[in-house]
Amino acid sequence: MLHYQVHLPTNLHDNAPWLVLLHGRGADEEDLLALAEFFPDHLVVAPRAPFAAMQWNYGPGYAWYQHLGGTTPDPEHFEHSQNELHSFVIALPDLLDFKPGPLFLGGFSQGGTMSIGYALRNPGAMSTVLNLSGFLPEHPSVHVTAETVADTYFIGRTAFMIWLSRIRWRNRVAASSRPPTPAWPLSICRLTTPSRITPSPTSKHS
Repeated sequence: MLHYQVHLPTNLHDNAPWLVLLHGRGADEEDLLALAEFFPDHLVVAPRAPFAAMQWNYGPGYAWYQHLGGTTPDPEHFEHSQNELHSFVIALPDLLDFKPGPLFLGGFSQGGTMSIGYALRNPGAMSTVLNLSGFLPEHPSVHVTAETVADTYFIGRTAFMIWLSRIRWRNRVAASSRPPTPAWPLSICRLTTPSRITPSPTSKHS
């Protein structure tokens, strides 16, 4: 299981919201934990990535995968880290002895990419995804469809990507003689106009 640190709210109770923060490459579980002060009512958890970053010259900390370029993580590393993250998320409520409320997942750089990938692999498992300088990963298990995005807020640069995919899908339907089934729900990503999208800057630390 992933090593982690946790910040407990003053009054931890059943159905409390919880926030899982994933660090970027070359960092560790302490990197984003300071953000917990901005979420006083949330249980905040920060796990450590499973790979040593030094093997890929990413620094002294840890990494979620080797970056192969563009928006492509090493597929085996990415799959391994996704499985480790899933086991961690499933086990955490029992470890901390609480009944969880809404799950918020976010991260920086590789942590942002992991968060997006996890949300799209596990539709509806979390309330909100916060992407800080990550990207939409190219991986066989990651798909942007009506079903994978309908029940989750996506905040960050990838929100724009998913919104754009929605517009392109509508254009294809309009140009086709087939009926638009299934129709994309208006609540998709909770983003209905470009003005509500809050893109984050492109990062060189993927």
